[in-house]
Amino acid sequence: MGSTSSKETIRSLSDESIVQLPEELLFYIFRYLDASSLMKVGSTNTYLDQIANDPLIWKKLFFRRFPHLSSIPVPPPTLKTWKKYYHHRVKWSSQWYKKRAQVTTQIKYRKGVNKASFTTLNEFATCNWDRTIKLWSLSNMKYTVLPTKPIGSVWSIRVSNDYSKLVSSSDNHEIHVYDLPRLRQSDELGVKQQEHKKKYSKKKTTNEKKSVLVQQKLFRQNSQEDKKSGILQKIKKTKKTHELLKSESTIQIDENCFTNNEDDEDEDDEEEEEEKEKEKESEKKNEKNDDDEVIEATVLTGHTAPITCLKFDNETVVSGSSDSTVRVWDQNTRECKSVIEHTDSIWALDYLDDYLVTGSKDTAVRWWSLPREEMLDLLVGHTAPVSCIEYRDSLIVSGSYDSAVKIWDLRSFDRCAATLNGHRGPISCLQLVDDSILTGSYDSSIKIWDRRKLNHEVHSFNEGDNCWILSLQYKDGRLLTSSNLGEVKIIDFRTKEMLEVEENELLARWSSGDEETLK
Repeated sequence: MGSTSSKETIRSLSDESIVQLPEELLFYIFRYLDASSLMKVGSTNTYLDQIANDPLIWKKLFFRRFPHLSSIPVPPPTLKTWKKYYHHRVKWSSQWYKKRAQVTTQIKYRKGVNKASFTTLNEFATCNWDRTIKLWSLSNMKYTVLPTKPIGSVWSIRVSNDYSKLVSSSDNHEIHVYDLPRLRQSDELGVKQQEHKKKYSKKKTTNEKKSVLVQQKLFRQNSQEDKKSGILQKIKKTKKTHELLKSESTIQIDENCFTNNEDDEDEDDEEEEEEKEKEKESEKKNEKNDDDEVIEATVLTGHTAPITCLKFDNETVVSGSSDSTVRVWDQNTRECKSVIEHTDSIWALDYLDDYLVTGSKDTAVRWWSLPREEMLDLLVGHTAPVSCIEYRDSLIVSGSYDSAVKIWDLRSFDRCAATLNGHRGPISCLQLVDDSILTGSYDSSIKIWDRRKLNHEVHSFNEGDNCWILSLQYKDGRLLTSSNLGEVKIIDFRTKEMLEVEENELLARWSSGDEETLK
């Protein structure tokens, strides 16, 4: 009886109170529901179903679930509505690891690669043990080195959500912020400069050839003069010379024939000197242009020890350091807005809205309020330093050097919801992808876990012996990894259906004029 009465009250409430609310208020309430709740509410009656299927509500729900696709103005033509597009993306994100994967891109360095990250759809960046940051193009597999070379090893790089900024941290206690669109423009100018230098070098070689020819002519003339002077000496020794010496006119003619034109030599020397001066001036101008076009990065200074971890959105930079502090920066003004002190070195951090989570060398995970700079909770459970961490909604996922991955639920009293035990080495990196968790370890493996079925391993990749997985990033069906052996790989899980949808997404981006994310 109790259950039937409660159902009747719910029905009466839905019929009397909810339906009688203004349509604008219902629309405002439905914007904050998830997909399953919208489907359940829409199944009650036709009026609520009409509001629950509103395209604007599903558009907001889509961008809330997939923020990296916020530049798409309309759904792809093959799917037509935001609701269908949402369900297609959710289906793909929950089953992507079941697809047959293949390594489509592989790069081999002499030294290890600390971090690799996608910067656009067709470009990714790497920070290497050789103290350089490189931008790689997937279209031609050529790279450009960022202009400012850090003093120490680069530990971390992050890319903003709109792909316009890249942030790096290194041993020199500084944070470098790069403007990616300007770097790409300068790279195009650099290609033009190289073409100009090639043309200039060709001109230079032609001038050098001319000078060589002039020298050869002078040498021939000098040799001819030596021969002619010897002939004159022989003529003087003969009897005919006495008769020839009497006629001064003939002698003057012969001597004029054998003498060198000194005025022509002086003119050739002057022309050569002028050409050399012009070449020196043009070289100086090219050097000045090269110096002017070097784009310096924005530098944030304040830490007193190497910076080990970063998090970056379009305006705010959050950095953790071995000096046991977390600093929050305003990227536009270059000012440090707040400093949060810890008891030990910071190895990992993540933040969402006004909340921050940190992993430290002291094995603890801390949950902070950024506006108040106050610690809200201390999560203890790891037995070694916390090396990586991610924060989504009310969940915190942390990886440690104790080979364990812990899932913390901030809504539960016990906090620790599950522990993933499967790796045999320290956890170096992890990522939350919808209902999956990706983890990389020093045991040469990458594992994919189902977040709904706790402690359930779905898939595993083994990268060979003595390979430490240093970073991983999954984005739109592709997994980007880097290791201590200097290998950078892109593992592709996309199918023909997914590629067709991506092509339609690209067309939608082109129609909106968002060309930067397509480069």
